Amino acid sequence: MSSPVRLKKSGRRAARPPLRRAIDPRESLSQGLKTVLRVRLKRLFKSMEGPLEKDDPETLHRMRVSLRRVQALLRLFRDCFPQKELRIHTKDLRLLIRMSGRVRENDLFLATADSHRSTLPPEEHIALDLLIARKIRERREARKALRSELKSLRKNRFKGRLSRFVADSL
Repeated sequence: MSSPVRLKKSGRRAARPPLRRAIDPRESLSQGLKTVLRVRLKRLFKSMEGPLEKDDPETLHRMRVSLRRVQALLRLFRDCFPQKELRIHTKDLRLLIRMSGRVRENDLFLATADSHRSTLPPEEHIALDLLIARKIRERREARKALRSELKSLRKNRFKGRLSRFVADSL
């Protein structure tokens, strides 16, 4: 039986490889955790390419979801990992979550402000326009900082280090 697939607003199927098929119930808990983390890391690394390539709020959202899921797994099973190395990796994840959150907050504000414009009297449009201009500038700066951090992590082989950490620790 296949899992239900959510539809995007466009009516297309959301791409979501089933995690259930990757886990073998006969495996040890350690091996199962390693498999789950490997799948989550693969999705995270794929999602991290999006914000570097295009300026799309949905791509950024997917990266944030992946970041939080990996962070949650590492936090939940923190006793399974060497603490010193775990702190290094969770620090990188927290930084990315925080930086991408700044961009996402501005995306949501801009989407809301744009739809809110029609409810305002014309004399208040100028104030809203000024606020929107400021938020666009803040978003551009936050996005530039995020892209820079993603490039830096790529240069420092973040993917390989995190993947090896998970594989070697379990």
